[in-house]
Amino acid sequence: MNTQKITQAKIVETVWKACDMLRGVIEPGQSKDYLLTLLFLKYVSDKKTACYCTPRKFYLLPV
Repeated sequence: MNTQKITQAKIVETVWKACDMLRGVIEPGQSKDYLLTLLFLKYVSDKKTACYCTPRKFYLLPV
């Protein structure tokens, strides 16, 4: 079992390496499409989380 502690610096380094690899493969015009898609998915995910975290009793119809 690997018990190495992962630091924020290590995560940032790994993300930058991944970005550098993608920059070589993807043209600048295409990278915008990927980034906008990721931002949209993050937005939808945050909205869904906010919706499900609110109390449900306000949305139920009276019986």
